[in-house]
Parts: sequence; C-alpha cells; structure tokens
Amino acid sequence: MLRIWKLSGEELAAVKEERFGGERTVKELKHLLQQVHGFPVCMQQLVRDGSTVDDIAELEFPDHLQLVLLPATCALTPTVESAFYDACAREQVEAVRSILQTGVRPCRMKDTLMSACLNNRVEIARLIVEADSTTMDYRAWRGGQTALLEAAHKGNHEIVRLLLEAGASKDLANDRGQTALIRSSERGHLEVTRILLKAGAEKDKRDTDDNTALMLAADKGHIEIVRLLVAAGANLDVQNRDSKNTAIIQASIKGHVEIARLLVQAGAKLDIKGRHLCKRLPALVCATIEGHTDIVRMLLDTGVNL
Repeated sequence: MLRIWKLSGEELAAVKEERFGGERTVKELKHLLQQVHGFPVCMQQLVRDGSTVDDIAELEFPDHLQLVLLPATCALTPTVESAFYDACAREQVEAVRSILQTGVRPCRMKDTLMSACLNNRVEIARLIVEADSTTMDYRAWRGGQTALLEAAHKGNHEIVRLLLEAGASKDLANDRGQTALIRSSERGHLEVTRILLKAGAEKDKRDTDDNTALMLAADKGHIEIVRLLVAAGANLDVQNRDSKNTAIIQASIKGHVEIARLLVQAGAKLDIKGRHLCKRLPALVCATIEGHTDIVRMLLDTGVNL
C-alpha cells in the first residue's frame, strides 16, 4: 500500500498497487491525485524523507509520501499551461478550478473553450467563461469559428444556453457567413434552434451564399425546425445567390412534402422562379420534373398553375 500524507499529518490517500495499469511512476500518481482530489499536477510536489521525488521515479510498494501543494505562481508557466490543458481535456473540473482560482490565465484559453464547446464539456466551459468572458467571442483564425458556433454545430444545447446567458454575441458569423442559428438549423438541432430563437437570434441572416436558416432547414428536411422558424416569423421567400431558390423550391426539389405543405399554409409565394437543371422554374415545375407527385398534387390543390 502506498500512503499519501498531507503536511498537517493527516492521511490523504491509501493507494493500492493495482490502481496503476501501466507505468508506476510519480507522474502517474500525480495524475491519479488530480483525478480523484482535483489537485493540478503542476502544483503537486511529492516528498520522501524530506527530499523531493522526481516525476520519472518508480513508485515503491509499500511506501509513504508527503504531498506539498505549491501555488501556481511557483510553477513554471509552461508546466501550468500543460496541466491546464490536460485537466480540461480529461474534464477534471476541480483541477481546472484550482488553476484558475490562482489568477493564472493560460494563453490558449480561447482555443480551450472552443474545444470544450465542441466536446460538450459543460462545466469546463462554465469555468473558463467565468474566468474570462472575452473568450466567448474570439474568432478562430481558421474559419472564424466561435465558441457558440461550435456548440450550435454539435447540438450542445446546455453550452449554447450557458454562453448566451453569459453574453455571447448570438449573431456573430464565421468566414462563410454562418451564424449559430444557421448552423443549428442546417444540422437539425431542434433544442439549440429553439434556444437561439428565444434569445432573439436574427432569423433572416444570410450566409455567403445568401442561404438563410429556413432555406437550409427546408433543404435538409428538418420539418420541426422549419415549423419553429415559420412560427418565429422568418422570411419565407428569400432567394439564395446562385440558384435564386426559395425554401419551398428547395423542399419541392428534394421531395419534402410536409415541409412544402407547411410553407404553403404559411403563405410562401409559389410564382417565384429559381434555377433547376439550368432553367428558371417555379416550385410546381421543379416537383414535376423530379417526380414528386405528392407535392405536385398538393400544389395543384392550392390553385397554382403550371
């Protein structure tokens, strides 16, 4: 048995040899103490008989070691940074909290927040935002992604709500002009879309191809998201840049009959012509060409003519 003692003389932990699967080094013990007790690796110093034990040293069984916790300011900055990123990746909340409470601000916190949002590490994201709110609207140099965009893209609704409540810019777009609402709508993330609309996200923002959230949701067949956007008052008749298609033209081409029906009932214009097969055609003709007879029948029932 390996016994770890506090400076006060109180026993902190009794570790069995079986707890170590591979290497049985002091460094692995530090990672174990970080995982179980939340002590950042960079702030741990293990002592045997008054002398510091190196990280690469092999553990002995049985043995007695004393744990000394150093302030983060005493540790080398690269060591603190490495410990911070490692704790975030392992989702070791107490270790992350301990490092941030010292006032240390790792230089890559913004990237770490985006990683937390992408991987749905809610508590890690919360700690980083509380420590430095400027991380939320940081745009990555590659693609212009933000924390909110990453969370919306993955459908991580708890993090989306957390970021919005903390004041993240809800309509900030990436280099392709996509906002969080556009990304969640295209990906079919219903709860995220609902949260963004409730927060007042701009419904008719366009990406660099002039697509809106409604157009992309209609194209992908996400009927519940289309329903949400229509109820929120999204513009039904926006045309995109290249094909000049509207939401109902896209739904008619793809064969999404219930979405087409919903858009018709909401008042979508049926005489607008988009581009399909290199021709300027309305929704009814597009559906006819593609053989979507249920959509053709539904559109004819509205009184529209070929």
